[in-house]
Amino acid sequence: MPAFDLYNANFQEALVSVGDAASETASGSATRAAANHSGEAATSVVVDTRFGAIEFHWDKAIYMPIGVLGFPEHHVFGLAHLPHDKLSQVKLMQCLTDPNLCFIVAPYNIDSGAIAADDLNRAAASVSIAEGELAVMLVVSVRSKDAGDGIDMSVNLQAPILIDTGRQTAWQCVLPNEAYAVQAPLA
Repeated sequence: MPAFDLYNANFQEALVSVGDAASETASGSATRAAANHSGEAATSVVVDTRFGAIEFHWDKAIYMPIGVLGFPEHHVFGLAHLPHDKLSQVKLMQCLTDPNLCFIVAPYNIDSGAIAADDLNRAAASVSIAEGELAVMLVVSVRSKDAGDGIDMSVNLQAPILIDTGRQTAWQCVLPNEAYAVQAPLA
């Protein structure tokens, strides 16, 4: 069973500052200009997510040059805490250019050993992430239990998202080791 560290320093630095912006957007997404209204570029975007309106700051956005698997045309994402205490172990990875595209992700504790350090190091080197700049997220799947009695959550260990926290870029890498479960249970 993988262990997850929500206080991974690299991950926390990559996490956006968010605010409740329910009253600031009427549809899809809206941007807010700088406070001085001097014609400067917008500093944040409010996205009407399936969890409510959330403000993402552009200076904390993460750029994914090749997108997420299955969504190569989407490149800019923000990370946010979910507004529900029961979901504190997972985060929202929201596309900032398409309010309909988001993923639930879990910060991965690199020291847990659920993914071999050598495999992560090779993947990080393949996308030029410097030592000490790596944060790892795992995509979460949420499914209803067969009896309709709650939900089951699992993570994809075979295709982690590697974040270069220094450059605010990320790549989803498919690890060549088939021993990693695509649906590892999340406690």
